[in-house]
Amino acid sequence: MDQIKELLNQCKTKAEQVNTLRKYEESERHWYCRKSFLLKNWDDFDESDRHMLECLSTCWANLHFLGSNYPFQGEKIFDFLIILKL
Repeated sequence: MDQIKELLNQCKTKAEQVNTLRKYEESERHWYCRKSFLLKNWDDFDESDRHMLECLSTCWANLHFLGSNYPFQGEKIFDFLIILKL
């Protein structure tokens, strides 16, 4: 029973941490999709590398919703997104 409570607390904490990353200008649709991206990949990143996940989620959202291009390091971003199976 204690393990279940601990697991629920971890999930709640993860969701709370992810919710702090919402940007003011994000629409509900953009935030829902970016939040899904963050939650799906959250456990694949250490605490010290979460800033990288946040940047990747923003790049991903910009690629999909705004049609942005990333000319110099775009290949690295695409390779990484493919590794994350997106």
